[in-house]
This record gives sequence, structure tokens and C-alpha cells, in this order.
Amino acid sequence: MFARWTEKLSERDRRVLRVALPVAAVLVALLVLKPLLGGRQAAELRLERALEDIAWLQAQRRRVAAPVCDPALSGLAPRELADRFDVTLSESGGERLVINDGAGNQVLAYMRALSCSDAGLAAFQLETAASRGRVSGEVRLAREAL
Repeated sequence: MFARWTEKLSERDRRVLRVALPVAAVLVALLVLKPLLGGRQAAELRLERALEDIAWLQAQRRRVAAPVCDPALSGLAPRELADRFDVTLSESGGERLVINDGAGNQVLAYMRALSCSDAGLAAFQLETAASRGRVSGEVRLAREAL
């Protein structure tokens, strides 16, 4: 069918088609393949970052597994503990504390001290920040003690 259609074209039009069709095919292929390859690269980057996070968490496992309570810290309020561990609380109220971009190890030490304090530690959610080794998130206390 294509051959019959091209027979009706002039020689000049057939030459243009011989050049234009492969170029159009390459452009279409690039338009389809480029997003696919870009998605793969983004997925590889996310995987690499997740593996780094897992490695960091595994390295911290021993520090978090068995909290050792320091009696000198047990009487301090959560805000005082945050100052002691150089953790910045951006917002707090009642039983909820929001941690902004803190050093991961400092935040873990702070959470360990909170778990030993009168306020206790009910739950937490941490996410890695843009900078390596930094975290931010939210901590919920077992009881209000601010």
C-alpha cells in the first residue's frame, strides 16, 4: 500500500520522504525513550538515597535499641532537653514537638533523653533532610510536660 502511494509521488517528493521518515522515526523514538530513561535514573537516585538511609539507621541501631537514662537529665522539661542536645524545635505545644533540620545523632540522643524523662516518648516520625546526616520530623510525648 505504501509502495503504491509513493509511486504516485514525484521523484523529488520520494527523496524527501526517504530522508524525512528516518529522521521523524528517530525523533519519535527519542520523545518516547527520553522520559523512560529519565524515570529510571530518578528511580536509581531514590534507591541510592534509601540505601544510604538504611545504612545510617543500621549504624544507629545500637544507640537506639537500649536507652540508657541519665539521672541528670530526667528532671528536665522537653524544651530544656532540646537546648541541651542542640535540637531546634520550630513549633511545640502540648504533647507535640516539631524538630527542624537537626543533626541525626543529636536528635536520636534527644529522643532517648525524652523517653527517660517525665514526659515520656509516645511516637515519632523522622525524615531525612536535604543535607546529609540531618533529619526533621515530629515527636509526640506520652504526656504533656512543656
